[in-house]
Amino acid sequence: MTCNYLMIDVQSVSSFANASTTRPTITYDSHGNMTSTFSYDAGTSGSIVIVRAMYYWPVISGPLGFSISKDASGRHLLVATEVSKTEPYSQSAT
Repeated sequence: MTCNYLMIDVQSVSSFANASTTRPTITYDSHGNMTSTFSYDAGTSGSIVIVRAMYYWPVISGPLGFSISKDASGRHLLVATEVSKTEPYSQSAT
């Protein structure tokens, strides 16, 4: 497993209806370097949070050139998505 292929995206949304769980669009520059940016916004108490963990899995071609790769680089994007609402909490000063 190569850490360079691991991407984490954390977003906070206002409602479950606004939670997009679609596959992210990955963009590249002319040299093949990924230009997509992901955020980290865990929200606050009671927030609805979307966490996506993505990994570019290297794919070896099968017989007769069959490949499940969806990417010109020969990798397949694996995505795990979790949507949840954080517990209500209060921040206390100590």
